[in-house]
Amino acid sequence: MYLLYSDESGNIANPDDAAVVVGGVAVHEDAVRPLAGEINGTLTNFIGATRAKELEIHGSPLRRGREGWRDIGAGKRHGLAHALLRLVDEWEHEGSSSVVQPFVVAIDRNHSQSPMETAYGELLFMFDHYLREGRRKGNPHNGVLVADRSNYERALAAWVEVARARYRRPSQDARRLYALAETPFFVDSQTTRLMQVADLVVHALFRAYNVGDWRWAETLRPALTLAGDRRLLHLTGTDPCSCLACDPSTAVTVDSAGVGTQ
Repeated sequence: MYLLYSDESGNIANPDDAAVVVGGVAVHEDAVRPLAGEINGTLTNFIGATRAKELEIHGSPLRRGREGWRDIGAGKRHGLAHALLRLVDEWEHEGSSSVVQPFVVAIDRNHSQSPMETAYGELLFMFDHYLREGRRKGNPHNGVLVADRSNYERALAAWVEVARARYRRPSQDARRLYALAETPFFVDSQTTRLMQVADLVVHALFRAYNVGDWRWAETLRPALTLAGDRRLLHLTGTDPCSCLACDPSTAVTVDSAGVGTQ
C-alpha cells in the first residue's frame, strides 16, 4: 500500500495567484514511520531536539520566518528546507526497497472554472497510473489519499468516490481510478510530519509558478522530471511555457551508474 499525502497552495479568488498548485508525496506503508524519523532527525540537526518537537513544517512560515520560526535565522531555515526536500528526492527505505514518490500539478487560473477539482483529479490520475504501472511490473500495490483538512474536503471525497466507480456517466472524465483502495482520509497536518513535508513540496512549486522563485523547487528537479516518468504537470492557459513540466529538454536521464544528468 502507498499513502499519498497531499496538500494545496493558492487561492483562485486571489487575483495575485497566477496558478494554484496541488501535490504531495507517496510513501510505502512500511516506510511511513522510518521517513517520519528521518524528518525529525533532520529537524533536530538544524534546530535542536526541543525546537524540533515544538515546530510544524509549513512552507510559507519556514521561508518567511513567521510564527514559531521567527527567532531562527534565514540561512538555517532555508538550509533546513533544502535538506527536507533532498529527503524527498534521495531517501530510500531499505526494508521495502521503496523511495519517496512526489507528484505535483500546477494549474493556471484561466485553465479551468474549477481549478482545485481539476488539479486534484490530475494528481490522482498520475498516482493511479504509477500504481498500475507497478502492478504490471509485479508490485501489486493499492493506494490511499491522505489529505489535509480544508474547504475542499467534501468535494474531494465525492470526486474520488465517483472516479472509482465502475460505470461512467456521459458528463464524466472517461478515465477511472483503478488502484485507489478507499475514499480519502482527512487529517490535521499537526499530527503527521509527512503531511507537513507535502506542504513544503507544494509551497516550493507554488513559489516557482507564481513568482518565478525556483530555488526550493530545483532541489526536487531529479525526482519530478526523470525522463519517461514525469511527476510534474502544468495545466496552462493560452500563454506558452518553458517550465520543467512543459519543456521536454528539462528532463533528467539516469546513466548506467544511476547518476542523474540533464
